[in-house]
Amino acid sequence: MSFRAFPQLRRGSISLRLAIVFAVLMTSVITGGSALVYANIRAALDQSISDRLELRYEDLTELETDTSASLVEQARTLVTQTDGAAQTYSPDGDLLTTTRSVSGHRLASRAQVRALASRAQHVPQRHERRHHRFAVYGGVPHEGAPVVLVAADLRDRDEALEDLLHELLVGGVIVVLLSTAIAYAISRGALAPVEQLRVQADALASGEERRLLEVPPVRDEVGRLATTLNELLERLYSAVRRERRFVADAGHELRTPLAIAQGEIELLLDAPDRPGAERESLEVVLGELRYLADLGQQLLDMGGITNATLNLTTVELSTVVERTLERLARTSPDQAAQIHVHIDGDATLRIDVQLVSAAVMNLIDNAFRYGRAPVTIDINADEQLA
Repeated sequence: MSFRAFPQLRRGSISLRLAIVFAVLMTSVITGGSALVYANIRAALDQSISDRLELRYEDLTELETDTSASLVEQARTLVTQTDGAAQTYSPDGDLLTTTRSVSGHRLASRAQVRALASRAQHVPQRHERRHHRFAVYGGVPHEGAPVVLVAADLRDRDEALEDLLHELLVGGVIVVLLSTAIAYAISRGALAPVEQLRVQADALASGEERRLLEVPPVRDEVGRLATTLNELLERLYSAVRRERRFVADAGHELRTPLAIAQGEIELLLDAPDRPGAERESLEVVLGELRYLADLGQQLLDMGGITNATLNLTTVELSTVVERTLERLARTSPDQAAQIHVHIDGDATLRIDVQLVSAAVMNLIDNAFRYGRAPVTIDINADEQLA
């Protein structure tokens, strides 16, 4: 069974889909079984009625009648000697005698009676007035006798079949509902360990602690799945450790030469006879070195070597943007010339200046890389952020 035609079911739980498939299969099986039982019981009832009619007819053939009597007298004798519905006919199809239960109704047509005059046979079931249905069997008991038809009312048989059909329908619906509920409960129980793994994985995704999934004690498909996922988690943890180690090593290796370079620049700036232009250049270099030192410290924080802390400072956002653009002007003056800043009410924020400056630099770089020049930076103050 495919759920492509039912997108709503495809988004449902596996337990629900399994229960629906089981319900469809059980409905098919019960429908087929019920139809087979109904057909067999119906055939058995029909065969029983036919056997009884044949026995009644055979009893009539064994009765002794006065062959010298008229056809009507013989017919009257035969009818009075039988139990149940019966009629007698002349070989031409004229109705001679009838029992009260079928009075006023012909059990066979003239053509059928003429056919029966030569041999005994079943007459097809027919509908009579007052919604009566009869099974008819007849023939000529002996030479010179009238055609005799014996009949059985099918109302009891039809009522029994209707009751059987009703019971099969009600019982089938009850069985399908109960079996579907049981199948749903069993599938939910079978898939409960999978749901537990999902909850654990969700907890792992939102936490920093290195943990593994709990492996069920039963070594079934779910247990093997948990083991495989744990192996995958181990590889992921190893990759994260290697990445953090690399970042921390890079930050640590950068910190020492940057500190030395800062010290040398500061010594050069301490000289009183340093020309103004040269001093200004040294101050720019010192500022960039300090920026790189801060980035190195952030790398150490990301690598877990030190506790990650934010250097929060109260500053206007426009000031951070202007300082970032000054740094960009020293490294990429052509790009800096194509940037326009529009300030519509400045915002004073408590932020980590280095992190925000790096974010602004990344935004500018992406704007030039994936957009078109010139680049406009809009700073809009929101009262809700004050």
